[in-house]
Parts: sequence; structure tokens; C-alpha cells
Amino acid sequence: AQSEVSKAIQLDPNNANAFYVSGIANLWENKYDRALTDAERTIAINPQFTVAYILKSDAVMSNFGKVWMEESNPRENLNLLEQAADSLEKCLSGCPKDNNLTTVTDRMETVK
Repeated sequence: AQSEVSKAIQLDPNNANAFYVSGIANLWENKYDRALTDAERTIAINPQFTVAYILKSDAVMSNFGKVWMEESNPRENLNLLEQAADSLEKCLSGCPKDNNLTTVTDRMETVK
């Protein structure tokens, strides 16, 4: 998937769908920082791309989980939870009111 997405991005560096797919693939590969970067790029290209906000929140939450397992004092990284919630809040106030917004609301409850 990554090689095909890379080709799509080379052909059109403003292809929000390609960055989103890349982000999902990076999340599956446990490359949380890359997934976050792809989600942010997707949002920059299309601020109403609801699932990109979910991807961003998931990448940050996954990073938090990784930190939680590896560090002796994970409370120092609670700001990651705030970042995840912030992404979802931005979507709730600016994304289209469609079926994906229910998922955003559910995720918000989980993060909080």
C-alpha cells in the first residue's frame, strides 16, 4: 500500500485521500509519528475530512499507549490525551454533520 500511495502523492502532492491511506498504513505498522504527520497533512489539504481527525487522534492515542508501556512515569505525557481530544473537538466544530461524526463523538467520550 505504501508504495502505491507514494506514487499517488508524487503525482498529486495535494491528494488528501493518499495522505489518509498512508496514515492508516503507518498506524497499522506502528509508525505513530508518521501516521500523525499524514493525518495533519490530510487535514491541511481538506479540513472537512472527518476520518482524518479520527486518524490523528488514534495516532496520538497509540503513541500515548506506547509511552505508557515504556516509561516509568507516563503521567508526564498526559498532554498526548489532550492533543487527541483537541483533534476530535476541532472536528466536532468544523466537520460535516454526517455519519462519521457519530464515531468522532464516541471517540471523544473514550479519550475523555
